[in-house]
Amino acid sequence: MTQILKQFRAFNVMKSTLFITLNALICFPLIAQTQDVKLGAYYFDGWSGSKSNHMNADLVSRFNERKPIWGWQTSNPEVIGKQVLLAKQYGLSFFSFCWYYKNSGNGEVDSDIKNNALKQFLKLDSNFEFSIMVANHKGYNFKPDDWDSLSVYWCKLFKDKRYLLVDGKPVITFFSLNYLLQSFKTPENVKKAFDSLRAMAVKNGSNGVTFAVNLNRLDIINQAEACGFDVLTGYNFHQYIPDSTQIGTHDIDVMRTTEARVWDQMAKSTNLRIIPNVTLNWDPRAVTDPRNRESSSLKGYSKQSVYKSVKSCLDWMSQNKSSLAGNIAVLYAWNEYGEGAWLTPSKQLKNSLLEGLKQGKVRD
Repeated sequence: MTQILKQFRAFNVMKSTLFITLNALICFPLIAQTQDVKLGAYYFDGWSGSKSNHMNADLVSRFNERKPIWGWQTSNPEVIGKQVLLAKQYGLSFFSFCWYYKNSGNGEVDSDIKNNALKQFLKLDSNFEFSIMVANHKGYNFKPDDWDSLSVYWCKLFKDKRYLLVDGKPVITFFSLNYLLQSFKTPENVKKAFDSLRAMAVKNGSNGVTFAVNLNRLDIINQAEACGFDVLTGYNFHQYIPDSTQIGTHDIDVMRTTEARVWDQMAKSTNLRIIPNVTLNWDPRAVTDPRNRESSSLKGYSKQSVYKSVKSCLDWMSQNKSSLAGNIAVLYAWNEYGEGAWLTPSKQLKNSLLEGLKQGKVRD
């Protein structure tokens, strides 16, 4: 009788072990799929201090839900460190810093105050990754004569062990294809500039450079190809919303279906790979220039909308793996307070937006 009981207990142990093993095998692909995706967010440093022209009375007085728990001025070493820890805790892998060229006259190319957060970030002892999105729009464009000095600076960033890689090469994103063409005149000249940066990067120890461009129109994809870009992405896609030229509000769910349509059209239109951009929200009522407030906007930004947006992006990525660049996606944005897209905690919303991000990364 004792021997029979021992055999019965041994059978139950084996059955339990088998059940646990099978469950682990079933769940592992879903967990691995989520972990393999690198999800980042654009970091806009318009909040460095009193000299920043992005702080205004309306933002400060009317939009307390956007105010970070650390206060509006967030670009100091302590707060940058806290933001990095929060971003990692809730599932982000990198920041893509909006980077602004400014010719200071003394050889520096990064003296614009909106680059302060990146400078503070570089001093951190952290394995959190980063890249730059060159904001080469009006007021911050550069000339061909600036390219060599810019390349030297960018190659120094590329050597940082935390710099984000795609295909083993540092990825640099440009905000505007149109302004690049204004500077260099032809796609062939842009391509030559890219080739020179690639060569300099190799000389400095990198494997080359991956060039990405934000698309504000789908009919310029052929120009992006001719310029030598490797990757298509975006900053935000609010301009693709149907009737976006009409002043008014749209339900935020419209943005989710719109951006999926944009990703689909990108994938069908080119062999260039894609870094999907997720427009978490668009509500520019607090931007500094009143003219820019006269735009369509979204309503319904919340923990639930963040969850839906992130989940939708990951679902699209799982169904379009051959179109992806490095299995990477980027969110708009970590801290675009004026334009109404942010994830940072506030006294009013607490960590709810970050909770939506974290839940959206969990695969069903």
